[in-house]
Order: sequence, then structure tokens, then C-alpha cells
Amino acid sequence: MSPILKNRAEHLTERMDDPDCDKQELFNTYEQFSHVNGLISRWKSLFYAYIAPLASGRRALRVLDIGCGGGDICLKFSEWANNSGLSLDITGIDPDPRAHEYIETLDVPDNVEFRQAYASDLIEADEHYDVVISNHLLHHLNRDELLQVCRESEKLASKLILFNDIRRSDFGFAAFGIIAPIVYRSSFIFRDGLTSIRRSFRYRELKSILPDGWKVKKLFPFRLLVLWEGHSLES
Repeated sequence: MSPILKNRAEHLTERMDDPDCDKQELFNTYEQFSHVNGLISRWKSLFYAYIAPLASGRRALRVLDIGCGGGDICLKFSEWANNSGLSLDITGIDPDPRAHEYIETLDVPDNVEFRQAYASDLIEADEHYDVVISNHLLHHLNRDELLQVCRESEKLASKLILFNDIRRSDFGFAAFGIIAPIVYRSSFIFRDGLTSIRRSFRYRELKSILPDGWKVKKLFPFRLLVLWEGHSLES
């Protein structure tokens, strides 16, 4: 096992999280996330396996994306739903005002809403959703913060929670280090991607932290999917 990846490097920080980072590089990063997620995050298959079966009721399925960043997952969900004749209302939240400044440059469909907010703000407002998701959020969190996100998501979701994230891997770290600087330029994708891998969990680490009733699965390539299934409500 690589000595670099033996332990989770929770102390590291990503450049894009620095409030003083270069804004154009940050916006380039948000733009390139769509390509990165399309290649490795498996959201399209997850959408049709988990989300689409819940979206066949009489009312629109309400989906919340916590830590939506530049909004690419929300926009993809809207596209896939429309292409499949499914009705979704999608909300993306992120507390970072720079994310919302970037989102304002995008063409956002009517069934997608972006809000500068924390999950706790929605709980305080007594808002509820059928499905709560996150993408590449968990590796940013320490143990207590992760448990807090789980508890808050349980209060917001009635049917399903899906947290999709990186699985720490020696081979994945090496492969990303070779490919990313060639493909992704003028952004934080390469540097922050390596940091993200070093901060991410292994399967057993994450499984040992999750509350009762939560599951974690390995996905290819180098992914972890965290699931919670609640009480289905009549549509």
C-alpha cells in the first residue's frame, strides 16, 4: 500500500475552497466538472437505477442536491428526466456565493432552482424532498461533519438519499495524476483532484462511520455510493 494513501489526508485543503483563489480558474473548474463527472461519477446509470423508478407518480419528484457547486448534476438530472418523460423538480444548494455567480451565467431550465443555502436552512424552513443527493461532498468532511450531513439529510428526504463520492485508491491517484494535467488546463481540476483523492475514504473507513440504516457500495471506477432508503410516500 502506498505510504501516501495509507491514511486519509483530512488536513489537506483544496485550492477552490480558498476564498481568495483566482475566480476565472474557479469558473473554469466549475465548467470542467461537467466533463469530469460525466466520465467517472456514474450519475447517469444511478439516475436510471434509483431516481427514475421513483419518478413515475402523479406529482413531480422533488430532488435536492446538497453542495451543488456549479450545478452540472442538477442540469443533467433535468435533461435525463425530460428525455425520459419524467417529472422532476430539482433544487441545488451551495453556501458559496461564487458558485451562484457562475450559475447565473448558465441557461437553467424551469424545473431547476439554485439557492445559496445550507441544509440546516431548509430544515429550519420545514422543507421536504423525496430524494437527497450529493456529489463529491463527503471527502470534504470530517467525521462529525459527515454525521451531521447524514442526520440533516434524513430530516429532508422521505424516500432516498444518495451520496456519490471518490474511493481512495493508489491506482486511481496515479492514473488521475497522469491524465488530468493533459486534459484539464487553466483550472483547479488537476491539483484539487489529487487532494480530493487523498482526502477521500476507503470502503471500510466510510462503512465504520455511517449511522445505522445507511449502506455503502463500491462502484467502478474508484467510487463509493452511500445509500439511505426511507419511507416511500404515496405520489
